[in-house]
Amino acid sequence: MDMRCSAKFPGGIIDISMKVENGIIKDCCIFGDFMAVTDIDALENALCGTAFTPEGIKKAVSALPLRDILGDITADELIECIWDSGAD
Repeated sequence: MDMRCSAKFPGGIIDISMKVENGIIKDCCIFGDFMAVTDIDALENALCGTAFTPEGIKKAVSALPLRDILGDITADELIECIWDSGAD
């Protein structure tokens, strides 16, 4: 399944495109106007190979310096963006 979602949070806008096969994230691209100080590649790479569940995503990003990557967008907001888009 290919999916795309976007959301606006106080920390900025995030736009996510993912390819999911058999419940696993196979590819991920993240864009937005958040104030990152680190390249987004670490987050995209961490999500690839992860279970496409809120818990899997939260676990995959828990060790990353998300504030450096997504600015003021939190892990919970990242997950909210994906699941509020209708992903089940």
